[in-house]
Amino acid sequence: MQTATELGRRLNLWPITDHSGGLGSPEVSGEEFIVTHGPGLTPEDIEIIVEKDIKVALSPLIDPMIGGGLPPVYELITGSVPLENISFSIDVSGQTAVDPFASLRAMVNSARMQQVEANQTGITLGTLRVPGPDTEWLFSYRDALFTGTYGGANVLGLADQIGSLTPGKRADVIMVNMNMINMLPLTEVNIPMQLVQHGLPANVDTVIIEGQIRKLNGELVDVDMQKVINEAAQSQAAIRSRAGVVIDAKR
Repeated sequence: MQTATELGRRLNLWPITDHSGGLGSPEVSGEEFIVTHGPGLTPEDIEIIVEKDIKVALSPLIDPMIGGGLPPVYELITGSVPLENISFSIDVSGQTAVDPFASLRAMVNSARMQQVEANQTGITLGTLRVPGPDTEWLFSYRDALFTGTYGGANVLGLADQIGSLTPGKRADVIMVNMNMINMLPLTEVNIPMQLVQHGLPANVDTVIIEGQIRKLNGELVDVDMQKVINEAAQSQAAIRSRAGVVIDAKR
């Protein structure tokens, strides 16, 4: 690990990770390291993350799907990990949706469950514990949007280039259509909540990357989507055939 880290730093590579973010080698880990996933982190691990300024890329969709656990958002925040050092990753796009809204939703909902469980707050209705109306959530919807934008850029070491609408940074912008039917419950009431709890990839109307429009009116620009879909399906079938994999639809 030390040899690989020294080489990465000499070549100015960012990020560096061995999946655990160097938690097993804290003597060499540092700010360019990323811990991926998150379930199973101990208080001692979180202390190392804080001390070494290690970044965290949670996997809020894949980890629950494989039974690995919920993203430990509440534990990280109460353990003093800076919000800008937390974001999320997809991990395996062939198993879960590449959906940033769903990822942020999973992070918020997990943090709330963890906060209620940790503090045993609220009232119990049958078997359900319900937080009181005055509950102040430690991880808000606005916090979630922050982790999904600036946080993601900072975790990758790119906060000086992307992650916020700031003069001098790349002109990376998305525009979300808030007038679609799935967005109607909270129109013009609580935009962060609306985006995180109701947002879908289909709501993204426009995407601008480095000043170039790549999606407009809900359609990708200069991309033959049917061709992409066909080629992806053919590639998937060919890989399975070469590997001799038979999918068990019962799992």
